[in-house]
Amino acid sequence: MPERCLHDGFDRPYVLDSQSGAWWTRDTKGDGGSVFKRYHLEGNALVHVADVDEAGNDMTGKHKGPVGKTVPVAGLHGCSFPGSHLS
Repeated sequence: MPERCLHDGFDRPYVLDSQSGAWWTRDTKGDGGSVFKRYHLEGNALVHVADVDEAGNDMTGKHKGPVGKTVPVAGLHGCSFPGSHLS
């Protein structure tokens, strides 16, 4: 269940899953079959954990470049409708 949502400067939502503590965003590039990206909060940044396929499985061995590997929370702004982004 979405608990919190933050947006970046491109209005890309990062949604916090209240049960797992993971942050999720849609993979807008979608290369290699990735549908979502999963992050965890580490200090003041969201750190990329895995690209996730359509079935919800981590895509192991998929290369992740430096862009989007770490997303500073200070550069994100709040959202009033976290449940509307990942449904």
